[in-house]
Amino acid sequence: MGCVFCRISARAESTFFHWFVLELAGTGEMTERLLRAQGFCPKHTRQLIPNASPGLLSAVYLPLLQSAAQDLRAIATGGRNGSSSSAWERCPACESVVTSLRYWSGLVEGCFQNEPRRWLERFADQQALCVYHYALVYSAVAPATQEHLDGLLLKGLQEPTAWPLQPAIDDFCVPTHLPDHRFDRAEAGRRWGDAWEELQARLNADTCPVCQWLAESAHDYLAWLHRAVADQPPSQWLQASQLCWSHVHAWLKGISAEVAWRWRTELASWWLVQYQAAKRRQPGRTIHGRDASPGGGRLRAALGVDESTCALCHHLATRLAEGLQLLASALPDPMIWPVYSHSKGLCLRHLRMLLPRLSPADRTQLLAVHQRRVEVIAWTLERLLRLDSWNRRHEPITYEKDGWQLALRTYQGELWAFEPYPRFPQ
Repeated sequence: MGCVFCRISARAESTFFHWFVLELAGTGEMTERLLRAQGFCPKHTRQLIPNASPGLLSAVYLPLLQSAAQDLRAIATGGRNGSSSSAWERCPACESVVTSLRYWSGLVEGCFQNEPRRWLERFADQQALCVYHYALVYSAVAPATQEHLDGLLLKGLQEPTAWPLQPAIDDFCVPTHLPDHRFDRAEAGRRWGDAWEELQARLNADTCPVCQWLAESAHDYLAWLHRAVADQPPSQWLQASQLCWSHVHAWLKGISAEVAWRWRTELASWWLVQYQAAKRRQPGRTIHGRDASPGGGRLRAALGVDESTCALCHHLATRLAEGLQLLASALPDPMIWPVYSHSKGLCLRHLRMLLPRLSPADRTQLLAVHQRRVEVIAWTLERLLRLDSWNRRHEPITYEKDGWQLALRTYQGELWAFEPYPRFPQ
């Protein structure tokens, strides 16, 4: 029971990291892919940690840090303003999942072409397709198969359990970039006197201040959504509960069964209304920016369950802009800069986003600090790899054993925004 594509995604991740640890890590091709992707994404970084060792992580991230130091030096000397993460490629683990899903989508098309009635019944009986993978499969199959998938998903939305809104969450599914918190837990709240005090507190934390800001914002949003679904009428939270596949996993792993039931049934009813409205629209019209004509997949257009329409993704984009604007305004201040220079600082992803917002003098000062930090972390990883050799067995390993945490934090600071922090199994 449950979405077969959720399970395929989880198995593809597990298989990728199995072979990554055994054979792929450290190869020239994989290093180039990681350089183009700037490491793994937050979700797959968290999954990599328990599968690897400090030595392996050091060997994987050492060339990335060396390349990052050269990049920062080039930005400082060449006058470039930096770059945003939109130019980076998909992380290798994400690419492996996408490739696997495309392959299995082709098999699904073959099944529906040969025996459509039989496979429709099997998919419906096993509740084998969630709404979050519907759009992916839909775009990969022929128009005749799209009609069958429309009917399959429409049938699921009309059932009381609204099973297409329940992705398969089992032992194969790893956590997303959010920790597995209970969203019905009372929050103590964070109180600061003003923006200066808040910024200093975030800079004194053990991670990238922007990553921490975004992780807390995502958790607070889902905590609010849990309370809204439990206590308020659907009109107050229906549109706010449209989440992408990544965020809906974090949402469903942290809510009660009663809230999950109400969310699925109310959202399914609302989506049925959207589907009926899409059918009445004239050809060429759009819903959520997607083609709503009969040949364009009316139901897919009405659902809107990817990152482009995810309410939480839009909220986090706004919070990111706010955080970068605050840093750009406050960082040159004589009271803030000493605090920043003694903190862990920004991760490389948010550093590149901040650079275009700074003046040339402030940019040069910030680049100099981060360039030295990246070079020292790279030196620490290189020393750990040397100490692992037989010829250096008489030297004790002290601070070098935690170099992998500094390296990963340089790329994915949100993993350290909440406790428990990523650690190796004891």
